[in-house]
Amino acid sequence: MDDHPFTLILDDASTGLGRAALRLLRMGIDVFYAADPDEAVLFCRQAEAGGVRAVMLPEELDLAILGRVLPRLPANRDGSITSLVAVGELADEKRLAELRKAGVDRVLRTPFDDSALRWMANEARFEHEHQPKRRFSRAPTDLLCRASWGIRRKDLVCSTLSKGGAFLETPSPLEIGQKIKLRIPLPDGPVSLKCVVANHAVGASLRPSGMGVTFLEPATGEDPLSSFVTARLAEFLL
Repeated sequence: MDDHPFTLILDDASTGLGRAALRLLRMGIDVFYAADPDEAVLFCRQAEAGGVRAVMLPEELDLAILGRVLPRLPANRDGSITSLVAVGELADEKRLAELRKAGVDRVLRTPFDDSALRWMANEARFEHEHQPKRRFSRAPTDLLCRASWGIRRKDLVCSTLSKGGAFLETPSPLEIGQKIKLRIPLPDGPVSLKCVVANHAVGASLRPSGMGVTFLEPATGEDPLSSFVTARLAEFLL
């Protein structure tokens, strides 16, 4: 059970996060979709409720529902903290203040792509899984990068990016320890980095197949990569 963390989606008839629930399920991420508070309260009594890593709610949701459900949600068995994620346009400062007061700590602004949705749903799990090994926070991206080694070239999707590394989606990852050059297109221009393949994720249910790479020289200061990652992460924090 501990290997299958859940995302709990609190919804009601006037908002609608059903499509987000379907997208998560198609990624292989376990979801409990509660269309009303009674369903959510019943879920809190199930064993799976001890594995909730994220609670997602539409920004318009009556916060009394959140106050009714959260106290009934058992603590995570591994000690990790559950993130509360508000989904919507999130342009009203008064409403943002109300969400902060209710304990919401992250936001997913619409429209969002699957890479951001997957990252948000799994962030708590991955952060717990890699601590204290991971030095840098990774941000969701959807960048087409060029990897090169020797005379070989390959285009790969970079789905997460940090100041010290990245995750590259591919069904056939290179050998661990393989050194590559990676060219990443950023808004302020492309950056080229020397990397080494650090780990594999093949056939994993909670993220796509691919490989994690570590930059041989992590970004520092206000260089383009560091600035991009910092700004991207800030988009998801309330």
